[in-house]
Amino acid sequence: PGGRTVEQNASLPVKAEQPMIGIRPGFDTGGAPEGQPLDFNAIVLDAEGKRIGAKGAAWTLKRLTYDYQWFNADGSWRYETIVRAAKIDGGTADIGAEKPFHLSRAFSWGSYRLEFSAAGMAPASIDFWAGYYSAGGGINAAPDKLAVAVDRANAKAGETVNVKID
Repeated sequence: PGGRTVEQNASLPVKAEQPMIGIRPGFDTGGAPEGQPLDFNAIVLDAEGKRIGAKGAAWTLKRLTYDYQWFNADGSWRYETIVRAAKIDGGTADIGAEKPFHLSRAFSWGSYRLEFSAAGMAPASIDFWAGYYSAGGGINAAPDKLAVAVDRANAKAGETVNVKID
């Protein structure tokens, strides 16, 4: 109205029809330091939201690579983001009803995805970034921008700041 945008938020509860796997990272999902162990905990909730166990849940860790496909449409250049996921690790996990499954791993610079799945359950995944980071994260938002990140937000004159340009 009046040429101004209007914003509204609404929360709608959704009842699950099958058990769901939940993943909680032990760090800010925008980014995490390179080479330091990153922690993840996985739980399973039934359709009523109560914790249950799951034997033999599969987990997969993938490294994500972002590329861009340029194309011309109606006289304008546009692009679409293409994400390639390459498996780097995986295994099975027994997720307890009382104790979550814990995974800890160190990562080099880059973007990753951790996935969990089990028979009869809704799968779950989480994307995260490892390496130097800033509040905006380090993942490319567009093909004409480079992923640039620093190891800290504030530095004083004369201090060394590590910068990563991907």
